[in-house]
Amino acid sequence: SIACPGSGGTLVVRGSVEQTAWIGAFLERQRAAVDTIEIETRFLVGPRGAFKQVAEGASKTFATKAGVDAAITGLETSLDVINAPRLLCFNLQSTSISCADEVAYVKEYQVRFVEPGPQQIADPIIETIQAGTFLNARAFELRDGYYGLVIDAKVVDVKRPIATKKVRISVAGMEEVEVGVPEITGIQFTAEVQIADGGAALFVTPRDETRDFALVVSVRRGERVLRRSPPPSAQGETPAEKK
Repeated sequence: SIACPGSGGTLVVRGSVEQTAWIGAFLERQRAAVDTIEIETRFLVGPRGAFKQVAEGASKTFATKAGVDAAITGLETSLDVINAPRLLCFNLQSTSISCADEVAYVKEYQVRFVEPGPQQIADPIIETIQAGTFLNARAFELRDGYYGLVIDAKVVDVKRPIATKKVRISVAGMEEVEVGVPEITGIQFTAEVQIADGGAALFVTPRDETRDFALVVSVRRGERVLRRSPPPSAQGETPAEKK
């Protein structure tokens, strides 16, 4: 068993002496980590098969960020950069960022009776879609010079202009109304990878029948930031113990 200071609990591990020693050292590393971690990303879109020169499979890691930059620059095709968000987090901290637009459309109409009258009106019901890129990441020190990284990425597209259709409605003076029928496409994937400090990873997946989507992620050690200690009351001090 391995004690978990500060949590009041114990982690029970069944394994060899070497395995339990590694886990104990890993947990101690997480408790001692005080540096921030910088995560830099790029969402790219290119023709189907454009990234085969760089990554024959669904992903590839690079020892340096310059390595993946050179590989992408050397591709014999043009790429579109959707966006390139950067994140700064503490060790083991989950962080997220989204770059999205809200697309509103008339989903349906509801018949209402209002004054003066009473009279009937067709009240539009508005629906909102968030279209764009969404990223959630968690990085942690795995061993000297290496980070573990868990990535959850999503891209949502809405075809513009939004298609419409006519529906009948029982309101005086109105026989038909027009409602939106949005065509939504999206991709989502989760990846776990080990990256060297200052290194990068490339993830590739089909976006549609003619295009591929790629996510470039680089990780490096950030500046050391001292976290504030919690106030005495948050450390379990009772009012009677306060001076």
